[in-house]
Amino acid sequence: TTGEIVMLYKEITPHILTLATDAFPTYVIQKLLEHGPAVYFRILIANLMGHVLHLSLHLYGCRVIQKAFEISDIDQQIKMATELDSNLFKCICDQHANHAVQKCMECVQPQYIQFIYRRLCGKAKMLSTHPFGCHVVQKILEFCKDPQIMDMFITEILDCVKELSVDPYGNYVVQYIVEHGGPRYRQIIMLKLAGSIVQMSHQKHSSKVIEKCLIYASYHDCKLAINEILSAGGGQTADHLVGMIIHQYANCVVRQMIDVVNDWQFNVIVDVLRRNRDTLVKYAHGRQVIAQVERLLNGMAPSPDSFGQTSSSSRLL
Repeated sequence: TTGEIVMLYKEITPHILTLATDAFPTYVIQKLLEHGPAVYFRILIANLMGHVLHLSLHLYGCRVIQKAFEISDIDQQIKMATELDSNLFKCICDQHANHAVQKCMECVQPQYIQFIYRRLCGKAKMLSTHPFGCHVVQKILEFCKDPQIMDMFITEILDCVKELSVDPYGNYVVQYIVEHGGPRYRQIIMLKLAGSIVQMSHQKHSSKVIEKCLIYASYHDCKLAINEILSAGGGQTADHLVGMIIHQYANCVVRQMIDVVNDWQFNVIVDVLRRNRDTLVKYAHGRQVIAQVERLLNGMAPSPDSFGQTSSSSRLL
């Protein structure tokens, strides 16, 4: 009942700092914040003030701070954000407190925490290559609405986009911009990666960036990237694709490429598969690519003249 909840609030509030860092009471506190009367959860949150940084750095305390950001009103949110800002980089690089910073960006209207966003300008590369910082960077890209700050921040990232693309954490930031950053930024990324598409396709982290580019880039930019892949062998044929197809990372790029190629590019790939089928079927990745292309060919109902098989054949390569 409401009366019982109020009694619980009155009993817990004086001991909130101790209980918030204990494994089991912390869940009770979160539930009270979520379901209790507003007047009481405001009092409880007021008792957290002055200790937000300490609690955010704690395994259990950070969960209470996150819940407080979710349900408190703007004046309390700003006070908590100001406490995080007092040691912002320590929070961002901490395995627990980084979640409090992310929740702050999710819940507080961006115009009220401009001081946080501005403090992070000039630190985009450093944060993007950090295991926790990269998540905060993605929150900045999602929630910051100031055009000047956003342009400065994204420009910093684009200036080192190749380096970030091969980074275990930075690649996620680049992928986020490719997916959500808009046509202008996607085009800049494609221009900066041009000439390195094949090399990056063979690397664990950057191959994911190339896949994302093939999904979200414009038709023109995709066409140029695919032509770069198809012509990388430097000869009359694209048989170098065989090496990409059987490679543990590059094969994913080839499979994504097949989904977006134009007719001429598709025919080049079909020709490579047909001439190298005996080699490719020895590898799991090779069999997967062959199956993908055969499904597409079956859907096209090709003529015998085009592929040397009847249209009813299940094997077209």
